[in-house]
Amino acid sequence: RNNATNLGLTTLPDLRDVVTKMKGNPLSGGGSDNVNIGQGNLPNISLDGNTASTTVSYTDTQRDQFTRNGTRSNVANRGSKNVTRTLTIPSLNVTVPLGGSDEPLNIENKYISLNKFIYLGE
Repeated sequence: RNNATNLGLTTLPDLRDVVTKMKGNPLSGGGSDNVNIGQGNLPNISLDGNTASTTVSYTDTQRDQFTRNGTRSNVANRGSKNVTRTLTIPSLNVTVPLGGSDEPLNIENKYISLNKFIYLGE
């Protein structure tokens, strides 16, 4: 710091975690430590595919019941029985558009602009 003061430099830029470049006005900065990917950065394509059909079987207990005046009642002496039911879901064709517009990513690292380098070490 004493060497910088002797050269007339009163404020030193913080160069931690930045890249030095010869770009723009001296001691100006730019870039970012983060990269954000939005929908616009995705390609303008659709993902196509299909699902496989599947069959599901389950057992249901069925009771003989009737409803009278809003009241549900079992039919006398009929009891209940187990019924196996099968549900088949057919295969489906699926298309998912990404909706992107191929915008390039801004991946410029955080930087500070310098056009001279002065070694201030001892």
